Amino acid sequence: PDHYRAGIGTSLLHELIRLCTDQGFRLMVAVIGGGENTGSIRLHEKAGFEHAGKLENAGWKNDRWHDWLLMSRPLAQSLTEPPQPPHRNKKFG
Repeated sequence: PDHYRAGIGTSLLHELIRLCTDQGFRLMVAVIGGGENTGSIRLHEKAGFEHAGKLENAGWKNDRWHDWLLMSRPLAQSLTEPPQPPHRNKKFG
């Protein structure tokens, strides 16, 4: 609670995007539990994710069904070119 809204999530997400880009991945997909999770939705939107779909009543939590919101963010210059093997990073094998 002492660090709520201190930018930690933003920093972590941007670092994850950087690492995935550096390794040659072409697309990131976020699956956000609960369409009412506006904090997570806004975080992803600010990081360049766009709405890609919704799975209605896909998850059960706190005694009720929740939708899953799908968001995606391109990492590569072109999403139409054939895939390239990921760059290997010592941290991730």
